[in-house]
Amino acid sequence: MTVGDDKILSTEEAWDSRELGADERFVRSVEMDDETEAALNAALELKPISIRLPASLIEDYKAISSLMGMGYQPLMRKVLARFAEAEKRKLMNQFISEEFKRAREDVEEDCDEPEKQSACG
Repeated sequence: MTVGDDKILSTEEAWDSRELGADERFVRSVEMDDETEAALNAALELKPISIRLPASLIEDYKAISSLMGMGYQPLMRKVLARFAEAEKRKLMNQFISEEFKRAREDVEEDCDEPEKQSACG
Protein backbone atom coordinates (compact mmCIF):
# COMPACT_ATOMS: atom_id res chain seq x y z
CA MET A 1 0.00 0.00 0.00
CA THR A 2 1.45 3.38 -0.99
CA VAL A 3 1.86 6.13 1.60
CA GLY A 4 2.57 9.63 0.22
CA ASP A 5 4.14 9.78 -3.21
CA ASP A 6 6.91 7.23 -3.02
CA LYS A 7 6.80 5.34 0.26
CA ILE A 8 5.37 1.84 0.52
CA LEU A 9 4.44 0.24 3.83
CA SER A 10 6.74 -2.69 4.54
CA THR A 11 4.34 -5.59 4.63
CA GLU A 12 4.71 -9.18 3.52
CA GLU A 13 2.14 -8.50 0.80
CA ALA A 14 4.14 -5.53 -0.52
CA TRP A 15 7.21 -7.73 -0.86
CA ASP A 16 5.25 -10.60 -2.43
CA SER A 17 3.54 -8.29 -4.94
CA ARG A 18 6.96 -6.77 -5.70
CA GLU A 19 5.83 -3.27 -4.76
CA LEU A 20 8.89 -3.41 -2.51
CA GLY A 21 12.23 -4.70 -3.64
CA ALA A 22 11.73 -4.53 -7.42
CA ASP A 23 12.17 -0.87 -8.34
CA GLU A 24 15.20 -0.56 -10.60
CA ARG A 25 15.82 3.01 -9.40
CA PHE A 26 17.23 1.49 -6.23
CA VAL A 27 19.37 -1.19 -7.88
CA ARG A 28 23.09 -0.82 -8.16
CA SER A 29 25.91 -3.12 -9.05
CA VAL A 30 28.40 -3.93 -6.33
CA GLU A 31 32.02 -4.63 -7.11
CA MET A 32 33.49 -7.32 -4.90
CA ASP A 33 37.07 -8.34 -4.46
CA ASP A 34 37.91 -12.04 -4.73
CA GLU A 35 38.00 -12.51 -0.95
CA THR A 36 34.54 -10.95 -0.43
CA GLU A 37 33.07 -12.97 -3.30
CA ALA A 38 34.59 -16.17 -1.91
CA ALA A 39 33.16 -15.40 1.55
CA LEU A 40 29.71 -14.71 0.07
CA ASN A 41 29.77 -17.93 -1.95
CA ALA A 42 30.88 -19.90 1.11
CA ALA A 43 28.15 -18.38 3.28
CA LEU A 44 25.51 -19.21 0.65
CA GLU A 45 27.10 -22.61 -0.06
CA LEU A 46 27.44 -21.67 -3.74
CA LYS A 47 30.20 -22.73 -6.08
CA PRO A 48 30.62 -20.80 -9.31
CA ILE A 49 30.89 -23.01 -12.39
CA SER A 50 31.24 -22.45 -16.09
CA ILE A 51 28.86 -24.24 -18.42
CA ARG A 52 28.01 -23.77 -22.08
CA LEU A 53 24.29 -23.80 -22.83
CA PRO A 54 22.36 -23.13 -26.03
CA ALA A 55 21.38 -19.45 -26.26
CA SER A 56 17.76 -20.48 -26.85
CA LEU A 57 17.70 -22.40 -23.54
CA ILE A 58 19.01 -19.37 -21.65
CA GLU A 59 16.38 -17.17 -23.33
CA ASP A 60 13.69 -19.68 -22.31
CA TYR A 61 14.91 -19.58 -18.70
CA LYS A 62 14.94 -15.78 -18.77
CA ALA A 63 11.36 -15.67 -20.10
CA ILE A 64 10.10 -18.22 -17.56
CA SER A 65 11.94 -16.62 -14.66
CA SER A 66 10.56 -13.21 -15.61
CA LEU A 67 7.03 -14.58 -15.41
CA MET A 68 7.88 -16.13 -12.03
CA GLY A 69 9.35 -12.87 -10.72
CA MET A 70 12.85 -14.21 -10.16
CA GLY A 71 16.24 -14.24 -11.86
CA TYR A 72 17.07 -16.95 -14.37
CA GLN A 73 20.10 -18.24 -12.45
CA PRO A 74 18.15 -18.87 -9.22
CA LEU A 75 15.52 -20.60 -11.39
CA MET A 76 18.21 -22.80 -12.95
CA ARG A 77 19.51 -23.69 -9.46
CA LYS A 78 15.97 -24.56 -8.38
CA VAL A 79 15.35 -26.74 -11.46
CA LEU A 80 18.69 -28.52 -11.10
CA ALA A 81 18.09 -29.14 -7.38
CA ARG A 82 14.62 -30.59 -8.09
CA PHE A 83 16.04 -32.85 -10.79
CA ALA A 84 18.89 -34.06 -8.60
CA GLU A 85 16.53 -34.78 -5.69
CA ALA A 86 14.11 -36.69 -7.94
CA GLU A 87 16.93 -38.72 -9.49
CA LYS A 88 18.37 -39.58 -6.05
CA ARG A 89 14.93 -40.76 -4.93
CA LYS A 90 14.46 -42.79 -8.13
CA LEU A 91 17.87 -44.46 -7.78
CA MET A 92 17.30 -45.20 -4.08
CA ASN A 93 13.91 -46.75 -4.85
CA GLN A 94 15.50 -48.91 -7.57
CA PHE A 95 18.23 -50.00 -5.18
CA ILE A 96 15.72 -50.88 -2.45
CA SER A 97 13.54 -52.75 -4.93
CA GLU A 98 16.50 -54.77 -6.20
CA GLU A 99 17.66 -55.56 -2.65
CA PHE A 100 14.14 -56.65 -1.68
CA LYS A 101 13.95 -58.87 -4.78
CA ARG A 102 17.33 -60.46 -3.94
CA ALA A 103 16.31 -61.06 -0.33
CA ARG A 104 13.04 -62.67 -1.43
CA GLU A 105 14.91 -64.91 -3.89
CA ASP A 106 17.31 -65.94 -1.11
CA VAL A 107 14.38 -66.88 1.15
CA GLU A 108 12.74 -68.85 -1.67
CA GLU A 109 16.01 -70.70 -2.30
CA ASP A 110 16.30 -71.51 1.40
CA CYS A 111 12.75 -72.86 1.42
CA ASP A 112 13.60 -75.20 -1.46
CA GLU A 113 16.23 -76.92 0.68
CA PRO A 114 14.64 -79.84 2.61
CA GLU A 115 16.56 -79.23 5.82
CA LYS A 116 15.31 -75.59 5.98
CA GLN A 117 11.68 -76.15 4.93
CA SER A 118 10.40 -76.39 8.50
CA ALA A 119 11.42 -72.72 9.07
CA CYS A 120 9.48 -71.62 5.97
CA GLY A 121 6.11 -72.78 7.17
